[in-house]
Amino acid sequence: MKIISISLFFWLGFTTLLHSQCWKSVLVTSIFEHSLGIQTDGTLWFINGAPFNGIPSQFGNDNDWEQLAGGNINIVAIKKAGSLWTFDVTGPVQIGAENNWQFVSGAYSHFLALKTDGSLWAWGDNEFGQLGDGTNSDKDIPTQIGLDSDWEQVAAGGLHTVALKADGSLWAWGNNGNGQLGDGTNFNKNVPTQVGLDNDWEYVSAGFLHTLAIKSDGSLWTWGNNGITISNTPTQMGLDNDWKLVSAGGWHDLAIKLDGSLWAWGASLNKWNFLTKICSFPN
Repeated sequence: MKIISISLFFWLGFTTLLHSQCWKSVLVTSIFEHSLGIQTDGTLWFINGAPFNGIPSQFGNDNDWEQLAGGNINIVAIKKAGSLWTFDVTGPVQIGAENNWQFVSGAYSHFLALKTDGSLWAWGDNEFGQLGDGTNSDKDIPTQIGLDSDWEQVAAGGLHTVALKADGSLWAWGNNGNGQLGDGTNFNKNVPTQVGLDNDWEYVSAGFLHTLAIKSDGSLWTWGNNGITISNTPTQMGLDNDWKLVSAGGWHDLAIKLDGSLWAWGASLNKWNFLTKICSFPN
């Protein structure tokens, strides 16, 4: 099995993107008390009951599903043709008619998505400005955030959002009570706000009250409140420069190094663990 991307969520659900012989996207959630997964053939499957305790059953006959994302109040998915979908008790429901959606990220109660033209869109709860549209009003449908068309990554956190642009700059907005935006303050922001002046950010993940990111030199950085440290500016974790992927959760984090090894730290059985190697996978 080869994991190429990881993203876990917190509270009552989390998301994992993985690649193996069968699955390419898996969403574990308590929304409908079951899990969802997309197999490599594009079919959608669900598992009733506690995550992975049941037997997978195929959801409809479509074989063009590409990605899943979700938090505690909803689930969204993208098909191979670029259409965007949500789910209710009756099944998939398309959101709009566009077919240029490229990536979607879901958190506790809000969603962010990128289109193929590099534009950024958001919807859901916006009490703390986590949508980034300059207001604190909730949005029921995808709403474009600004006019920029150079967004490359976006990650929805607990009540905040972080994103990367094509030039490697880092941006954040939403709740900042624990410094999770990393801009050196603890004030909420309702528009994308650049974090520092560095333009060598390569990968970013938003957790509950903290954020993790990797720079192009392979170094790992953290800010906000991860239960171990608190900082309102990016702080390097250790001196290693071989980090490849990282995932910020509620009170624990996961990361993969270039050699395929998997690492974890944070809360485990009511204990706080620092960087711990779990296992290795083939590169």
